[in-house]
Amino acid sequence: MPEGFGTCGAHFGEVLQGAFRDRVGTLRPALVTLPAPGFQSQVRFTSGGEGVRVRSACGDRRSFEKVLRAVEGAAARWSPDGKTGGEVLVSGGVPRGWGMGSSTGEVVAALRAVAAAFGARPSAAELARLAVRAEGASDPLMFDLAAASPLFDGRRGETLEEFGPLPPLLVVGFNAGPPEGVATDDLAPLLYGERELRLFESLRARLARALLEGDAGAVGEVATQSARINARHRPLAGFPEAVDLAHRSGACGVSVAHSGTVIGLLFDPFSRESDPDAAASRLREVGREVVRFRTDGGESGGPPEAQNLPRRRTRSSR
Repeated sequence: MPEGFGTCGAHFGEVLQGAFRDRVGTLRPALVTLPAPGFQSQVRFTSGGEGVRVRSACGDRRSFEKVLRAVEGAAARWSPDGKTGGEVLVSGGVPRGWGMGSSTGEVVAALRAVAAAFGARPSAAELARLAVRAEGASDPLMFDLAAASPLFDGRRGETLEEFGPLPPLLVVGFNAGPPEGVATDDLAPLLYGERELRLFESLRARLARALLEGDAGAVGEVATQSARINARHRPLAGFPEAVDLAHRSGACGVSVAHSGTVIGLLFDPFSRESDPDAAASRLREVGREVVRFRTDGGESGGPPEAQNLPRRRTRSSR
């Protein structure tokens, strides 16, 4: 029986999120994500039998349904005989409900597993379209975020503009919400005012320039301003304190998950004027569980973040 394995990374909120004009002037929701390469979703797909059976370390029914839809659609597309049955095993260490793209990660990993089983080689753009069909809205985790930073409309699965890659950033982050996360699927889209829309276009231009120049400080400023705008509509506990701590520890800025609960202090890993260790210590002093990583996968100076995540029992869908 054909078998395939797929993986997908995660993210730790957004560098920029808002509403932007596309090439024909249509206003569309879009974001630039902050990659978190140390977290990963993994899926193994074995073709055969009737129907799709999903086993997962997470008991979230909606997660089962999204992965199931993704596998059925992918198998119908790539299977030589059009049969869609098979067994799916989902694993990995991406917390749910924190705004880290756990749902998209599982869906994209599932699509890649099915593609591998049948010898298909889908492009990132094709994976984006299939992921949106399965989820309704997706993060741009199917793209090579080490090579470029797409301004991505997750509801259509389309890139509005492609920026250069992020400069290396050291992230000292934490979950500002409950450990079990929040129901991110239930959050309504945000509606911005005209002044905010103008600010987003300004931030878009600033980010494009910052990425072209590899300016970590400017990237951090954009992330903080984007977070401030969105905090007016969807306040996140811990954000004001994070901004203050970022200032005191010499961080470039602060990123948040605009549809989740994680907050990241962004540091230039090559700066001698910042103190990420002090920031991490202060967060631990106030009871935060600290996550520490580099967006380029480099040495973060902290323990592997995935080792600190809670383990969950494997369950099966019926």
